[in-house]
Amino acid sequence: MTNTKRHAIGILTALIGLHVSTVAAGRESEQRAALNRKSLQSGLGAGAVALLRRLPGPGAETVAQRLTTEFAERQRLGGAVVLQQGEGRVDATVGTARFRVDDDGTRIRYDNRATVDNGKYERVSVEKRLSHDQLVDLGLKFIAGPISPYVKLGRGDEIVPLKSEYEVEGGVDQHGKRDEDKVVAATIVFGRTVNGIHVVGSGSKISVTFGNDTSILGFRVDWPQYASTAQHQQVLSTHEIWERVSALSSMHFGADDVKVERFECGYFDNGARADRDKNAFVQAACSVHYVGRKDVQHEGRTESLVTAIADQIPVGVVVEPDAAWPHATALLTRGDVCAVSEMWSSVESPPAAP
Repeated sequence: MTNTKRHAIGILTALIGLHVSTVAAGRESEQRAALNRKSLQSGLGAGAVALLRRLPGPGAETVAQRLTTEFAERQRLGGAVVLQQGEGRVDATVGTARFRVDDDGTRIRYDNRATVDNGKYERVSVEKRLSHDQLVDLGLKFIAGPISPYVKLGRGDEIVPLKSEYEVEGGVDQHGKRDEDKVVAATIVFGRTVNGIHVVGSGSKISVTFGNDTSILGFRVDWPQYASTAQHQQVLSTHEIWERVSALSSMHFGADDVKVERFECGYFDNGARADRDKNAFVQAACSVHYVGRKDVQHEGRTESLVTAIADQIPVGVVVEPDAAWPHATALLTRGDVCAVSEMWSSVESPPAAP
């Protein structure tokens, strides 16, 4: 499988050999690639944006009750219903299906992998996996159907596909022969635009995981309703954004080389977290994903120390307070300073849009 990055998420050891389940990247959507290009070229692409408010949700208990009745009925889930109140969340089960609803009910997690684990489930070859385009279509239909009560669109809102990824199993037998990679499941991830501006961060995200037979194995939703305010925020120029990226970069280990992997500008919403500042505006920011490398000497050998960082940089000329956003707090505490960091080379020569 070309151009894939694998990260082990689980290992199953058997007497006959070793099998590994990994996540393999599928495809980045055209919309996300375009966002990266636009952000590199022109930052937010707007001189000012209207600040947003994240509206309170219906509550975790209310949403959990609906999921274990309405959603469970639509998905034909069988078994006893159990609800358990936790700190800042509600956990629920319906037979083999598991739900978790966090905070104010705008973040939901659902898992039901009983079919995968029953021994009759069919793994397929990489060539027979669900395609990216098929996943987009299936995902949008699922969002418009069973989970539509939890994914409401406001005026100017649009759901946009971001990426696909696949769960792949492979391994070796007792003779060291590598087994053929088999696809277990496929996931499609969606984001949101508000009046054409993408929402970056973990908020306004939906992921749906399908079995190879297109059955629903799980989904994740973090989807609030927003209210536009009469207050507008002026946005930094592209060069000023890069200067602020350098000043607020959290990479501090003396990297010799820094590569920006992704640069996405829009509204920043970090999701329905227990520690979020409920009084904060949803405001302008750029999400910067970068990797730093530093050569170090170890036992007479030169080795590379590699660190991956994701910084959420506020890019308003005037930044609004957000007690749960360290970068915004740092900026409001010490002001806009021109600090040289490992990212300074990117300020002097920002990476070109692909």
